[in-house]
Amino acid sequence: MSPDQINQHTVLVVPLSHFGRQDLMLAGGKGANLGELSRAGFDVPPGFVITTAAYDLLLKENDLETRLVGVFASLNLDDPDSVKKVSQQIDKILEGSSIPLQIVDEVL
Repeated sequence: MSPDQINQHTVLVVPLSHFGRQDLMLAGGKGANLGELSRAGFDVPPGFVITTAAYDLLLKENDLETRLVGVFASLNLDDPDSVKKVSQQIDKILEGSSIPLQIVDEVL
């Protein structure tokens, strides 16, 4: 997908088949690779990619960056209990977050 075909700052949901390996920054590794396989003729189920722009919007709309930085500050990678606790806190924060309407509207 060329920059002429897609605006990285506004496109939030895109069919998987529109991506190729050059779209790593917008589609992520899995999305870009699955799109590449689909375009090459491999049997990849139809789907869509929630772009990195959508992820950025999710973070912004829910003030997640600020909240997650605080949680990560308490992380001690040498302590398995700390990793488990931080992981659970992150799960709780993400589960309590709202999906921005711009993303929902593009999916529907």
